[in-house]
Amino acid sequence: MPRFTDLPCEMVVAVFRKLDRVQDLLACTLTCCHFYNSYKAYKSLSIEILVNQAGTLLPFAVAAEAVVRSPSPYTRALAAKMLQKLQYNPDKVIDRLRGYPMTALVRLEEVHERMESFINFVLPRVCDSLLQSGRLPGMDSLSLFAMEKSNFCRAFYRLELYVRLLGGDGTRMDRQNHMFFFGTTPRDIAVLDCVVHYLVETIDPGWLHNTFLCDFFGH
Repeated sequence: MPRFTDLPCEMVVAVFRKLDRVQDLLACTLTCCHFYNSYKAYKSLSIEILVNQAGTLLPFAVAAEAVVRSPSPYTRALAAKMLQKLQYNPDKVIDRLRGYPMTALVRLEEVHERMESFINFVLPRVCDSLLQSGRLPGMDSLSLFAMEKSNFCRAFYRLELYVRLLGGDGTRMDRQNHMFFFGTTPRDIAVLDCVVHYLVETIDPGWLHNTFLCDFFGH
């Protein structure tokens, strides 16, 4: 009877594509040389899994991880370049991943999963607050959660980047805001307003000094 390790690389990779997490792919590649060599022949597979997992939020996760992990503060020019890529060329942000080892991609996956876990805790409470205010007639908490989850994840990432990139560079506030909010839709700004209100009023008035990823990265 043929063994799984006798399958051609293409079939092994086809099975790997069904995995939900890069962490699971890493475990598979460590199982035997055949699995590892199959992965090496299709190195973009780990990025495909991340894209399937995080979708349009992946560029924000990549940017946030890169900023937090940077050995030195971003200059104003580098910050502007990063924000412009997120706004107009998010695929170029994802292109950074091509040089990442799989262990770094696992770390990035953990960032996204932590964000999702946080949003799953926070967003129902924000939705309840919005519904109680009467500003969203005809909506219920579950449908609002499903509709806004991606928007709120993106808003928390934006806040993290705002604090990291622009929080202490000495630039005038109006210039900072122009650089950060240029191209942002009114809906995105409204979601950001809800996020800031929740952080300040519910969690910690000093949230600027304890941003979402700060604790995760041990900073």
